[in-house]
Amino acid sequence: MHTLIDGPWAVCEDFNVIVAPDEKKGGHPHTLSKSIDFINCMDDCGLFDTNFTGNTFTWCNGRNRRKMISKRLHRVITIQEWSDKFSYLRVDHLPKTGSDHNMILFQNTCNNMNFIKYFRYLNFWSNKDGWSRDTIGYVLETAKHMEDTTKVKEEEYETDDSDLNRMALHKAQEDYIRWLKTQESILRQKARVKWAEEGDAN
Repeated sequence: MHTLIDGPWAVCEDFNVIVAPDEKKGGHPHTLSKSIDFINCMDDCGLFDTNFTGNTFTWCNGRNRRKMISKRLHRVITIQEWSDKFSYLRVDHLPKTGSDHNMILFQNTCNNMNFIKYFRYLNFWSNKDGWSRDTIGYVLETAKHMEDTTKVKEEEYETDDSDLNRMALHKAQEDYIRWLKTQESILRQKARVKWAEEGDAN
């Protein structure tokens, strides 16, 4: 595939394979023979595995006690030209939100990118008392705080899958999902406003 693409490229995907023993916890020990084809493919294409923040494991079978298996199945791989093009590259393993797979956030930015700042009345305010522009920052900060809390609860549950830790994880996931929905409402409308403004400018 790398011979068919002209320019930098990257792949963010659930590859359903791990490349090292420390990318799996629980179950039978990992054997390198299961990873050889994927490792050779990355090497042939000149691909690099990016660093990340968050929990190492991006999938869990959801079982309790000795039957729990966790793996790092999702990853972002890039060629060198991608890293050369973008001055800022970040991969976050976000907490699970009802699925047995973690969400992956892949962010890239160039130094010469221009950003448009704007402000509009947002629809969701009509259902909220006392909400203002400052509240947007509060929502985004709270969503990020809920994300960090859920990451911690996931790690605690993987270390000790007690009933207490499972309940704490489910509670954290519920709070995180609720704030994500509010954040999504904000970002969706802001995206529509930006599209409209840029469309008018053209």
